[in-house]
This record gives sequence, structure tokens and C-alpha cells, in this order.
Amino acid sequence: MNEDQAALIGEQFAHAVDLLKAEQRRQAENIAAAQQILVDHETRLRFLTDTSTQFRFLVSLSAGGGLLGLIGLLVNLFR
Repeated sequence: MNEDQAALIGEQFAHAVDLLKAEQRRQAENIAAAQQILVDHETRLRFLTDTSTQFRFLVSLSAGGGLLGLIGLLVNLFR
């Protein structure tokens, strides 16, 4: 093997290393983007869960208040 062949193999090896480093950076960026999406989805789910809980609470209060009003009306009717 002469110097030219050794230099060519060295350049090819350096190029392969550069390609692997670029792929590693791309994968790291993809992981970071996926983590950000996950955080966003968790935030949205928590918000929707809180909203649903508040809605259910208000509905139960209004339904319960209506029931108490109906009971009060019936009590007053039969007095």
C-alpha cells in the first residue's frame, strides 16, 4: 500500500466519522423534538382533565341545586 492509498483510506474514514457524527446530532435533535411534543401533550391532557373536572363539578352543583329547589317546592306545597 502506498501513501496515496493510505491517504485515501484515511480521508474515507474521516468522512465516515463525520457522517456518523451528523447522524448522531440529527437523532439528538429528533429526541429533543419528541420530548417537547410529549411535554406539550401532557400539558394539554392536564388542562383538558382539569376543565372536565370543573365542568362536572358545576353540572353536579347545578343539578343538585335544582333537586334541592324541587324538594323545597314540594315541601312548601304539602304544608
